[in-house]
Amino acid sequence: MSDDEDSASSVAHHALAETNLGRTQSYVERGRSLAALTEAEMKEEFVQAYCAFAHEGNDKARLRSDDISAEYMLRGLKEPYELIAAEVDIITDRAVKAFNNLSDGRKEQIERELQE
Repeated sequence: MSDDEDSASSVAHHALAETNLGRTQSYVERGRSLAALTEAEMKEEFVQAYCAFAHEGNDKARLRSDDISAEYMLRGLKEPYELIAAEVDIITDRAVKAFNNLSDGRKEQIERELQE
């Protein structure tokens, strides 16, 4: 991996971590509604939440997936992404298409923001 790729990867990881912390803080501030779930129930909610997000793609579905991810993070557990490989592909494809439809100016703005 080149130095530029390492730097870009580091910036992206930092931005994702910052976003995840903000989403987790929001989840906690809203009362941590999933705190009582068992680990088995969490897996079921994880799959259902990400299936809804992949296929519906609306704000309610996104918030549901953010919340279950936050609960995993708060418990120090690894999210079971292996259970939702097809959904991850759908979400990734949607994100790539959305990015590709942005203007060059907006893409440059995002790049600058990620580097801050």
